[in-house]
Amino acid sequence: MKNEDVIVTSSDPTYAWENSLRDYQVVAAKWLSEAGDDEGMGHRGRLLADGLGLGKTRQAIAAVRYRYEQGKLDAPPIFITTASARIDWVNEARRFWPELRTTQPGGAAAVYQPKGESDEQFLARTEGPWRAALEKSDPLTALVVNYENMHTVIDAIVKCGALLDTIVVDEAHNLKNSTSKYAKEVRLFPVRARILLTATPVDNYCEQIFNLLDLCGPGKFGSFPRFARRFFQVTQTVGGFRGVEIGELLDADGLRKLYEPIYLRRTAHEVFKNMPARLRHLHRIDVPQVVRMSPAKLNMMLAENRKRETAAGSKLDQLLRDCVKHKLKAAVEHLKFGVSGPCVLYAYRREDADRLHAMVLEAGFTAVLATGDVPV
Repeated sequence: MKNEDVIVTSSDPTYAWENSLRDYQVVAAKWLSEAGDDEGMGHRGRLLADGLGLGKTRQAIAAVRYRYEQGKLDAPPIFITTASARIDWVNEARRFWPELRTTQPGGAAAVYQPKGESDEQFLARTEGPWRAALEKSDPLTALVVNYENMHTVIDAIVKCGALLDTIVVDEAHNLKNSTSKYAKEVRLFPVRARILLTATPVDNYCEQIFNLLDLCGPGKFGSFPRFARRFFQVTQTVGGFRGVEIGELLDADGLRKLYEPIYLRRTAHEVFKNMPARLRHLHRIDVPQVVRMSPAKLNMMLAENRKRETAAGSKLDQLLRDCVKHKLKAAVEHLKFGVSGPCVLYAYRREDADRLHAMVLEAGFTAVLATGDVPV
């Protein structure tokens, strides 16, 4: 694959929107859209584990769009993600598929029943909006759900008898423990196809890869003890499988052949083969005296903040914000005088990204600012 050839064109007018995708994204989106089609072979889902920055969100939305164009999508798709990433899914859907409406009937906050509220009132307030959205059965209205509220949506699905076509589960590494609340709830959604997304490599972690594969193909990969003994080094310590220690992966080729139909992972260097090697430069920034403190004082403030909300905790938060602000300012100054070509700036927290953007504009140089809300 050549770096200059990553944009593809489509001669099929039905899929003219493919032009906004890169070729590796088209390949993955079509592959994901086939989730559930081979359920007769025991495969209900697909797992996309691309590296960071390759556009897993857009590829998943494109897969749902393929299913809609092919007449497979006859019910509202559901996007399950973290509370902080819900707005990113809404914005990406709006950019890539304007005809797809997104709804978040329950909001992002976890649902609690306040004292004095009857069960009937609580259910009407929490399940009611989800039931109304599900009963419309509109495939062009996607439900965006955060992990904490999955149980509410499941209750609404059961009560209105809805049958779903596709769910997309973002940050699927949250399901690595099969006994966890989230993993159990994802299995309860009555769907034809599950699309799981994670940026975390799972090949070397026995329990994690097994649980995610089992979500894609329930029962297809046998029992966990048999799976572990087949592919990993297992040392018996005491009687029974609970008394074993699972070590390193022994049969990587065999495992890869087993999960190849439902697991796909690409890195940036595999996708863009002409991309130069990444160079890391560590630039140390001195913290100003005003935000310095001894380890003993810091530990004392942390201990006080854990006990209760105190003035010490508020002061600590302010000191941390001042420290971040100083680091961002120093970073911009370093870029201003040390970088001659174009650059991309990335900030994890939205608050820091906004502050960094203002500093870049004030410094008077051009840079692309990337956050979780901007496709790279």
